[in-house]
Amino acid sequence: MEQEKDSMEMEDKPLVLEHATGLIEAAPHQQERRKEFVERLKSGEFYVTTPIDIAVGCIDGRGMVVVPNSAGGTESLFVADDLTTQRFRGEDGSTQSGYVHILNHLIANEELVGGHDDENASGDKSGCGANDRLADIYGVITSSSAAIRDLAGKLGVEVDDETHQLIVGRAGDRSSFSSGANLLKTLENIKIQQSDNVIIDHIAGSHNEVVIMINTVEGTTIDRAALKAEFGNDYQAFNVDVWSFAAGAELISRTAREVEQKVAAMVYYNIAAALVLCGPTMQIHVRS
Repeated sequence: MEQEKDSMEMEDKPLVLEHATGLIEAAPHQQERRKEFVERLKSGEFYVTTPIDIAVGCIDGRGMVVVPNSAGGTESLFVADDLTTQRFRGEDGSTQSGYVHILNHLIANEELVGGHDDENASGDKSGCGANDRLADIYGVITSSSAAIRDLAGKLGVEVDDETHQLIVGRAGDRSSFSSGANLLKTLENIKIQQSDNVIIDHIAGSHNEVVIMINTVEGTTIDRAALKAEFGNDYQAFNVDVWSFAAGAELISRTAREVEQKVAAMVYYNIAAALVLCGPTMQIHVRS
């Protein structure tokens, strides 16, 4: 019986970002309802169906647009390519030119693209941490590659040696990054021309995320407006719709092997973004 109890406690124990160096994590006053918050998220109470099958919105807990989420929205697909085959690499090699090629390719295939701004952003910042801190995120992929691979495995994504080395090598090779403001401006300019295909979430307020939800239930995403109506602004969730990664990767790949590697790259990017933005007590839970 004692052994069975220990096993159950291990199953209930959430993963935490022990290698994280950021500031976003549950504050003391957020402990009161965090368990209830997580349990109700895992139950699917605040998830809705979506006809969109690729990542368009960011994982940011303040967002209100109901579309599949990945770090930076469509920027995840640019990163997936940049860390692997670089089929969409621009002539000048900048992150901005690669991002433009990805956006145009997806729109040409009648897909939605998106990201977000922030009313508090200024200067060279967009207000999206996964965008503004892209250089730091690539740095973490190189410096904490073993920890990222291990966490990916615990989340059910096993990455082979060749793919791991490719992603880490590409991250280490990139030395220049366009500003977050320029990447956002790129998206805004495309929205002026293609308004029906571009979604820009206008975000306000402060970060109050207490959990990272890894959503594996295909065809669903989080409804943060419903979540806010129940819990107010004090409880937010980073949401990663990992189920959407394969469909996005297929749109920018030529072979099944490329799809596999680009899915892995998106997983690494999302984990690294969490390590950069969140604190070491941030919990990770899987909705399945």
